[in-house]
Amino acid sequence: MFWNKLPHCDKLFKKYLSPWYPLGDKPYMIRPDMYVIAAFEGERLDINDIQYLDEDALTQTMQNFDDYRKYYMQDFQHFVKFDKLDLEVIDAVDNYFGETEVKELIKRSDPKDLNNKYLAYVTEFGLALGDLFVETGKFEWLYSYPDFHSIVVNPETGNGITVFDWAVKKFSSYGISDGFKAKFLKAIEIVNEDINNKNVS
Repeated sequence: MFWNKLPHCDKLFKKYLSPWYPLGDKPYMIRPDMYVIAAFEGERLDINDIQYLDEDALTQTMQNFDDYRKYYMQDFQHFVKFDKLDLEVIDAVDNYFGETEVKELIKRSDPKDLNNKYLAYVTEFGLALGDLFVETGKFEWLYSYPDFHSIVVNPETGNGITVFDWAVKKFSSYGISDGFKAKFLKAIEIVNEDINNKNVS
């Protein structure tokens, strides 16, 4: 029954995220999980110096993120009761959303509505992942437009992690069973190895 198969992440990205990018600058598929950003030239980055957005847009995006944090702190309570975001919360949300739940989420989400449930959960899950990366002390937010184009970056290695793209993968056939707690820990391990290799050399 191929008609009832959970869609691929690129198809969902094109349907739910691409429409909100500026005309003439629309990506139609997700980015790699991690990559070295173009601004990195071997020396530690000052993330404040390379923010893409002007001052007004940066302030607005940071305010948007604060609003989204309130939403995920509220919405994720449906899956596990918690006072502070941690990897166990990520794991609970990850475990709740199987194929049936994601299909239902897609069914209830109008891609023409910026406030649709699919995009809301992608945004909340991606932001929660990014916030946990930042909490390790190894990453900072590099903001962009639209909000879900933002990434977290390790200043020492230039490694950028596309947390919102991770979330699209979670809510798709591509990454539904990846296990995002383990994926998070693996990314930290890779970045630590890159930091150690850089310090040795």
